[in-house]
Amino acid sequence: MYAGFKNPLTVDDIFPPSNHNQVRNLSKKFFFYHGKLKRQLKHLKKFVNLSRLKIALVLIRQYGLEYLEIAFLKLIPTLLIFLGPLLLSRLIRFVKNTEPHWHGFVYAAAMFLFPLIESLLNSFTDYRLNLLALKVRSTLISAIYERMLHCNVWSTASSRFSSATLINITSIDTERVLEFIKLVNLFWICPLQVIIAIFMLWTHLGYGSLAGLAVLLLLLPFNAYIG
Repeated sequence: MYAGFKNPLTVDDIFPPSNHNQVRNLSKKFFFYHGKLKRQLKHLKKFVNLSRLKIALVLIRQYGLEYLEIAFLKLIPTLLIFLGPLLLSRLIRFVKNTEPHWHGFVYAAAMFLFPLIESLLNSFTDYRLNLLALKVRSTLISAIYERMLHCNVWSTASSRFSSATLINITSIDTERVLEFIKLVNLFWICPLQVIIAIFMLWTHLGYGSLAGLAVLLLLLPFNAYIG
């Protein structure tokens, strides 16, 4: 920040990426897993078209463990968000009952610490997920250009890929992959939060909690329509 305040930032002011985040190393690892998977699935080539499946499986092998680590870290703030109402309930119960005074300090401190931890973990997991999405996009773009150079599709008249198609793949399609990775956690976070919320409401309201679930289900087609 101080360097940017004094002078406009240049490329030399940017920290170089670590070795495991450099595109050349990511590309080498991608083609290593690609060749290994190609040999393993060679006997299935007669029955299934593996052109698309291989890319997905290679990406899963290369980045699957990293995503699982991010998903596990994301699970912690997803659960911490529900501790706020529980702590508030205990604090109200503490005011009404004759509990030791130190219980109140513990509840108040927990109501401050848990949202702080939740916010920090959310920011950290979002950063890790954005970094993972950029690595996947960089790997795909590098793999596409690598194939273009080896196949010489630019000079092949019979090629089914035009220059505009290849540019579209490297820009728009890879950007869609990046956006999908950024949102992939919502596929399991949203149902988990709904299930936990409905369960907590059920313990307090009984059948009345189903009214909120009914409204949520009724709004799904409307949200899908306007979305």
